[in-house]
Amino acid sequence: MLVKLITLLSALGITFWTLINMTIYKYDKNLKVGVNLDNLVLPIDPLNNISLTNAFFSNNLYSNLIDVDENNNYHSDLTSKYWFDSDQRKLFFEFEGSRINAEDAAFSLRRLVSQKKHLHTDFWNIICNVAEDASACEKRIYVENNKLIIKYEDKNKAQYIIPTLASVDFKIVPLEAFDIRDYKVAQIKNYTTTSGHYHLLKKENKYFFIRNNSSVKNIYKTYELININSESLISRKVSLEEIDIISSTVVLQDDSYKALLENKWNIFSTHNISIGLLVFSKKGLDSTSITDRFYFAQRLANEGQKKFRVAESQEAVEFFQDFGQGFLNNSQLAQIRILRSSLFDIPKSSITFGVKYSDKWKDFIYENKDIKVVKIEGYIPNLKTSEQPDAYSMTNDVSFDLNLSLISYAANIGLLDMTKSQVDEFANLKTDEEKIAYINAIHFKTLKECKIYPMWSSPYHTAFNGEYEHSLSKFNSRTLLWKIH
Repeated sequence: MLVKLITLLSALGITFWTLINMTIYKYDKNLKVGVNLDNLVLPIDPLNNISLTNAFFSNNLYSNLIDVDENNNYHSDLTSKYWFDSDQRKLFFEFEGSRINAEDAAFSLRRLVSQKKHLHTDFWNIICNVAEDASACEKRIYVENNKLIIKYEDKNKAQYIIPTLASVDFKIVPLEAFDIRDYKVAQIKNYTTTSGHYHLLKKENKYFFIRNNSSVKNIYKTYELININSESLISRKVSLEEIDIISSTVVLQDDSYKALLENKWNIFSTHNISIGLLVFSKKGLDSTSITDRFYFAQRLANEGQKKFRVAESQEAVEFFQDFGQGFLNNSQLAQIRILRSSLFDIPKSSITFGVKYSDKWKDFIYENKDIKVVKIEGYIPNLKTSEQPDAYSMTNDVSFDLNLSLISYAANIGLLDMTKSQVDEFANLKTDEEKIAYINAIHFKTLKECKIYPMWSSPYHTAFNGEYEHSLSKFNSRTLLWKIH
């Protein structure tokens, strides 16, 4: 078939290599990508994925040992081959032809275990004995005969290693990119050396992704990141004609969604894996009763749903959706619905409610003196308890399975009423039936005590100004630029 194609092209005066060069040439153009840079929290580092924008940078600059494709299947990425030796309780990785080597991978993983700043899965808990000190645990990640080896303690927990290594926190950063060869304190200093398909350039306060030389050729050469958000899209403070792609970091509200379609944009939607929540902080939980929280949450949710109509959203009553595991049964769901629609006595105390765009709440502030709306900068779960508002709104991913990364993260920031020991207890359960029952009970208790108040679920969107092919996944929120052509 290839010989016939070359013969035909030759007859037309076109060489095979001319055709290839033409194909590559079209990717030399620069694309402008809409990204919510207001939510970028420095430093840019896989240890610091505290917002979807931070995760967008990590996902596009760095790669994993293991990737998950658009069908939610795991496969090798940076590693050329991997296998388990259950007798030795070891996991082996080879790096033939890879963009990184075993030393790069070992350093990155040891850094993750040592610094432990990531909010998602506690890798220490998965591979180590809980009684081990730091130095002993870190030694479980080592290089031997140019292979990366992870020696794990518990055979039952080994099932979580591959999904964890495929998560956004576990990107591999080349050794050359760090300021020091001590993984306990090392910080990224060089963003021109990455393990992904792009490196980062900052020029005059603008961010650019530049295609790596070793990368595949059918991706665009330069991507300029344009700062946009829901509000700037609605107010038309950005010119749609100057943007090629809008990433999933930008929440599309109904008006923006319709405007894009009217302007002939193509929009890709994931499954309903984003959930909008009201969350009561530790400070708020300590100063309110359960009935207080339901009373305030009802009012805030009603107002929030008027002000923010996320495209393709639907009402949500629970954290886990009915396509996941751990969701409520019919009896539990009925109880939560009754609580959410009940009339409660007016609390004697007031609360503070943290928002990013306080201007949108001016009319509400005037009419509701018992709820003080305060403007919050930064990531609220990272604030000291004394600095946190009593309640705030946020969005979070939900999962299709008993994902330890999601559950660990949700427990860490208070979206599930779970202690660290309970996360560990969940991880040690042997059957799916036990895990489903365990997390269902936690989920139900969290909702019944109104520690969170789900409002809506919605897809993530990536929008294209024109015709683009892509292999983005409906199972996650990632806008992976190298999968867009």
